[in-house]
Amino acid sequence: MPRSRLVQTCLPLAALVLVAAVCGASALAASPAHESAESLMKRGAFTEAEASFRQALEAAPGDLKAADGLLRARRGFVEAALQKVRVRRQAGDPEGALKDFAGVVGDARAWGLGVPGGVSPLYEEEAQALVPFIDARLKKDAEGNRLLAARLWLWEHKDGFGEGAAGRERYADRDQELEELGARHCERLWRVASVRSPWFADFVARYCATWNVVKSVPKALVDARNRERFERIDVRGSVGGLSPAESETLAKALQDALRQAPSHDADGTAALALSIRGALVASEQRSEEPLEQAYALQVPYLDLEEYCEWTQVPVTATKWVEGRQIVATESRNVCVSRAREVQKVRVVPQVLRFTGTRVRQAFRVQLEAAASLQGRTHRAAVSESLDESDVTHDVSRPDIGLAPDPLVLTKRADWVAARFAALGTALLARLREQWVAAYCVPVDGGVDLLAEQALRCIAAAPDSPPDFARAWVRDGFGMDVAELLKAVP
Repeated sequence: MPRSRLVQTCLPLAALVLVAAVCGASALAASPAHESAESLMKRGAFTEAEASFRQALEAAPGDLKAADGLLRARRGFVEAALQKVRVRRQAGDPEGALKDFAGVVGDARAWGLGVPGGVSPLYEEEAQALVPFIDARLKKDAEGNRLLAARLWLWEHKDGFGEGAAGRERYADRDQELEELGARHCERLWRVASVRSPWFADFVARYCATWNVVKSVPKALVDARNRERFERIDVRGSVGGLSPAESETLAKALQDALRQAPSHDADGTAALALSIRGALVASEQRSEEPLEQAYALQVPYLDLEEYCEWTQVPVTATKWVEGRQIVATESRNVCVSRAREVQKVRVVPQVLRFTGTRVRQAFRVQLEAAASLQGRTHRAAVSESLDESDVTHDVSRPDIGLAPDPLVLTKRADWVAARFAALGTALLARLREQWVAAYCVPVDGGVDLLAEQALRCIAAAPDSPPDFARAWVRDGFGMDVAELLKAVP
């Protein structure tokens, strides 16, 4: 069969091993690039050899020598990587060995080599050898009830079990064990929840759902939690000097801010009473103001300019030649003064005087807001002023570089809206401060009350919870706060 025909027959084969097997060694042609890659293979530089053979195959897809070399380089890499896994494990670093082992499996999968066990017997041997470390890690977490963290860790190291039937079975067994332990942990927590810890009961129901266990929070606990949370915001009061649209903007700014409070929830049954009062005084004054624009006027004129007109004239003189005095006539250039007209330009400074308008505006605002919920009132206030002025005109004289000057002053709507937002932010801060003062301190009285306190505190300060809240999350679930909130949405 001609070589071109052989190449066409071999190219459609998907697996490199089939390319080499079907096409046969007789069709493989050597080249300097192949020889360099083969030299790398002999030195054990499988990564560099893999790259060299891959580049050759990309440049010439029908290069059977490169296809065979690429397959051997990848197999050699897997074998060498598994050897490193073994060395690392035997050196007392099973966690690092497990990470490297997962990397080998990932590489083999990406290359289409299938289960590394088909490449090297070390695959199954190392998979078996790492099982005790995996089990010890999972056992430690399970004994500390850090089951959610254990399952996440198991998921992250799934590749460490490989793709073989034995590896998949080992992984499935441990995942099932964690599922059963998690369900039992969920039941233990559920028994602790009580009417005095409605936030904890709601959290446990969501925690149980991660273990495929459905829990329905009793109505008494739901009502207890929802009575402490507001969904509706009742706005009362008014601010003098605001337009109807501005009044609506103020109310909306406060409502939007308060909906970020830890005590707000769409399922809440309480109402937050919001009262606002104050005044806005806005004034504007306009006055004419003289303005001027300096420019230069160029005036042409004629002037007389003197110049020399050179003319040759004869000049008679005596001189001595060979001891005799003789008379000689010579020519000499003589300047004859003349005058001529020259056009010149005179620069004349000018000033254009015109009239503009000076606009002065002033804003004075005093805002107070009070939010009342469950017998507690939180107050905030904003008091600010703005005074500014600018001059405007509409005169246009492009010939002298004068363009209209628009009015540049703060827009009333922007300034007022910013003050509204500041009041909302201040009021939200008061609500958070009160919440933190009440719940971000440890309490005694039982597991449910400690959990309730920690969860309420985390609701207000998820990014910087106090030590007792972090300890509750770490000791009970083996995670940090951010991980727990992500795992139990």
